Amino acid sequence: MRNDYAIFVSSADSYSDLWPAFFTLLERMWPGYGGKIYLNTQEKTFSHPGLDIVCTQVGQLGAFGATLKAGLRQVEEENVLFLMVDYFLMGPVDEERLASHYEHFRKQGLDGLILACQFWVNEGQSAHPDFVTFLPPAVHRLFSFQAGFWKKDILLALTLDHENPWMGEWYGDLRAVKMGLNIESLRREAVKPIPYDGRGCLHQGYWLENARKWLDEQGIAVDYSRRGLYEEHEVYKTWRFRLKVKWMIWKTGLRGSYWDLLRRRPLHTQQ
Repeated sequence: MRNDYAIFVSSADSYSDLWPAFFTLLERMWPGYGGKIYLNTQEKTFSHPGLDIVCTQVGQLGAFGATLKAGLRQVEEENVLFLMVDYFLMGPVDEERLASHYEHFRKQGLDGLILACQFWVNEGQSAHPDFVTFLPPAVHRLFSFQAGFWKKDILLALTLDHENPWMGEWYGDLRAVKMGLNIESLRREAVKPIPYDGRGCLHQGYWLENARKWLDEQGIAVDYSRRGLYEEHEVYKTWRFRLKVKWMIWKTGLRGSYWDLLRRRPLHTQQ
């Protein structure tokens, strides 16, 4: 089987305090990976012994979407394993299972293969026992920035410059549906080939307790005082917060995300 993909780590210089822990865990939990790793940065650089890390240094472009696209354009490989920088590996990577998943991604000509369960309401049978396909009508979270294999050009097509990660998923979902993309998701009962917490290690910029415990178990020193630990807040249940989210969705749409949907067409002629 060909191993012709690269790892793309979506990040920014403001998350540079996560890089030592992230790459220590990657090297420790995935010792068999010998390919290229693109770390999306703005101005900073980073290296880790035994890992081939390419820092994109795209410059200060502002929004998440513009930074992501600039980094992806530097990727030489056609396919990427996409990881957000706060997806710390929380156990050994099942390399044999992951290789099987990538072979399925290639053979089926998929646009994306999400290595986490998306809890789709309408699911169809995949050619691989670990995965499900989505069935129309549109499903919630068809597209997401969870760990997964993607065609680089598809990620570029799904990304708009002005969107933050949350709006990138919100509108990216609608774009993926209109484009008729071939995306599959991990089955509910299937084992994750890459063990990680789908919430990431941070929430609202603060460390989650499970991440702290895992890093402490691994003997990885982190200065938690810099960000602090996250505490549950009732603010997420208030009408003020809901209005704030609604406004973010509308504002992002008016900046171009709504109008972009009007031009989207099915990507695959057979659909």
